[in-house]
Amino acid sequence: MNKHYGKLINQIIRDNGHSIISVAKHLSVDKEVVKQWLNQPNVELDTITKIGRVIVHDFKADFPELYFEDSVEICAETGIDDFDHIEIKQPEPQLITAKTGDPSWKDKYIRLMEEYNNRLTEKLERGSLKS
Repeated sequence: MNKHYGKLINQIIRDNGHSIISVAKHLSVDKEVVKQWLNQPNVELDTITKIGRVIVHDFKADFPELYFEDSVEICAETGIDDFDHIEIKQPEPQLITAKTGDPSWKDKYIRLMEEYNNRLTEKLERGSLKS
């Protein structure tokens, strides 16, 4: 038996203490639009996700087949077909180093500060800066 997504979503909205009107307000749509969504046996995943954000409910547990199919499509597009051997690794943090031949950032910073100090001293000597 196929799920009627609209009816199930409607029930979950009410179970969580919300109304069609409040959901419509938060989504900036007319309440009739929300009613149309909830009268449909198939509701788009994007719409389900938006409603879930409004009522603070994760529909993944209610409609795992929608989210699983979405994941399979993404994997198909990327060529992943063997889920048993997928290993997720966090990249190791790497230090950013200066390229060979470039002065280090310290040398650049010191030169910049020396130049700034020289210009500031020149302005003070000319009297263009008040102390």
